[in-house]
Amino acid sequence: MARAQLSGDYRDYAAAQAALDKAFAVAVKGSGPHMMRAALDFSMHRLAAAEAQLAATDAYAVPPDAGDRAEIEAMRGDIAFYRGDYDRAWALYDAADRLVPGSANFRRAIFAARTGKVDLADAYLTEAEKAYRSPTPQTRSYMQLQRGILDLDQGRLNEAMVHFREADRLFPGRWLIEEHIAEVLALQGKTGQAEKLYRDIVRRTGHPEFIDALAAIVEARGDKAQAQRLYARSSTIWAERLKLFPEATYGHAIDHCMAKRDWSCALRLAEANHQARPYGEAKIKLAAALLANSRIDEARALIDTVLASRWRTPDLYSTAAAIYDASGLTRKAAEFRRTTPLSSD
Repeated sequence: MARAQLSGDYRDYAAAQAALDKAFAVAVKGSGPHMMRAALDFSMHRLAAAEAQLAATDAYAVPPDAGDRAEIEAMRGDIAFYRGDYDRAWALYDAADRLVPGSANFRRAIFAARTGKVDLADAYLTEAEKAYRSPTPQTRSYMQLQRGILDLDQGRLNEAMVHFREADRLFPGRWLIEEHIAEVLALQGKTGQAEKLYRDIVRRTGHPEFIDALAAIVEARGDKAQAQRLYARSSTIWAERLKLFPEATYGHAIDHCMAKRDWSCALRLAEANHQARPYGEAKIKLAAALLANSRIDEARALIDTVLASRWRTPDLYSTAAAIYDASGLTRKAAEFRRTTPLSSD
């Protein structure tokens, strides 16, 4: 699992799943690595399966210790979050903190960031980092990455880059950090540097989302033939991922279909993604796919449900602006655009 989380390679996740299958095959009935299996299922966006694994721990003859019980409650909070039940998620984070004070701080940071409370998210990240007695370079790097993402979401590109560079210094070579650096470079107009970095990431990882990012840069400079070859290459990998771990792939593959202007593909995947994890981001992507397929009224009805919820992210307002423009409600669309952070300093 640790290897899979670092590599992002679906083959490593498949190996983790195979190892867990073997473990359960030899375990006494009612026992086994349920929490590890729950972690894998959650990583693969299989919420019901993760929930079932956590429920199995309730039947243990010897109850888990306080630390494990806190993690179980926090994971249940995560499941509620991705189901769009934000009040229940927060209540379960409270339950985790009652067992082990501060154990849900990192999760609270993510929650705060997605509900528009950026300063609070940063404060929770600080508290989460303080809780580590001897944080590893990897942990410290990940915290810097999260702070960079907070700045990036607010359009503060220079500040985001400072955090991403520091993350890379602390734990060099991790593609998850490098792809954020490449994204900022592209937003800053430094497309040559971004392209070079994306090509290196693609060479080392083969991840299709970065092939798509590279294709977008190539297409923007007018090389449509190379862009089409890159999209064709990533299409093959996306198809393989959809067969191996469909729930974990839907949300990312939507962007691939949108980039290729394959609107029916985008809608099909967006509907499946929303069914798997009906939280704010999935609803926004489904609304965007509905709009792309000229189903404007449905898109507006859906985006309005997100606007009525606690979810507050830049893509919510940019998507709402596009949908309201298509609905002829240009004044409201302009209001949404004023709420969206600029893409540069």
